[in-house]
Amino acid sequence: NVQRRSVFIHIIIICFCLPGLDVGSTSTSNIYGPLDITLWGPDMVTVAIPASFFCFSQCSPACLYSITADGRSADTDEITIIIRERLNITTVTCTAKNNITGHTSTTHKTLQVLQGPENVSISGPAYLPVDRSQRFLCSAVCWPSCNYSWTSNGLPRSTSGNQLVVTPSAAVAIETLVCKATNSKSGIFASAVRKLFVTDGPLYTIIRGPDRIQLHSSTMFECLSRCKPSCNYTWTAENQTHHSKIIDVSVESWRESLTLTCTATNIITNSTEVTQKTLSVTENTAAPLRMNLMSAFVIALSLHFT
Repeated sequence: NVQRRSVFIHIIIICFCLPGLDVGSTSTSNIYGPLDITLWGPDMVTVAIPASFFCFSQCSPACLYSITADGRSADTDEITIIIRERLNITTVTCTAKNNITGHTSTTHKTLQVLQGPENVSISGPAYLPVDRSQRFLCSAVCWPSCNYSWTSNGLPRSTSGNQLVVTPSAAVAIETLVCKATNSKSGIFASAVRKLFVTDGPLYTIIRGPDRIQLHSSTMFECLSRCKPSCNYTWTAENQTHHSKIIDVSVESWRESLTLTCTATNIITNSTEVTQKTLSVTENTAAPLRMNLMSAFVIALSLHFT
């Protein structure tokens, strides 16, 4: 009985081993595909921005892939493309081929081609007069469209569309405008920045200094003006011109009066304002008396900068 049981067991083992395959062989039941071929990647691409696509299918033992996009082909399951100019649509095509059976399957992906924002810019005046409204326009190359938002000196501004109206106050020296353009489809954005001087004046220009000047003595005068961001000053007297905010004036020959003229010029707007001051000339008792009669008709005016 023991011997018969042993033989029976060996027969069972042999029966289970017979259906097996040799090592390294492939069953025809394990060869399939390509099935369910899929092309992964975005549905939209933007001009000049790389986009990647990946092709996959159920395939045994393996599949070979070929992808065609933007006029070029590659024997690979992954491709990165860059569209150089805007088209209405472009197509990516993937073909999977079983490397044993030669069976193929193809899928397509139609892409919408977007553009921008590119070349974002802010147009408008070159400076901002105090308390005067100025309009600015933001533009960009954008397809199908862009949405626009603004900030002024870091604070968001409520506005509709690509226009902004700015009315600066005297408390602000520089206004920094930022326009952000965002593609309505892709969400890609770009910004433009403009820094503008807030300007005012010249206003209330005066010459500060005494109303009298002594003969042979040097006297200082200063030209003042309300000016934003600043002003340049030009003095004229007796056909002489000098550029400075402060001057020293000395009259060397007798005359009854001398008129000083100061012109204030805004460095940004070139707006000007002129003021004058007429000085009485008095004798300097400490100076020696001059008896030359011709000196009454000769004026020597000296202006010195400090």
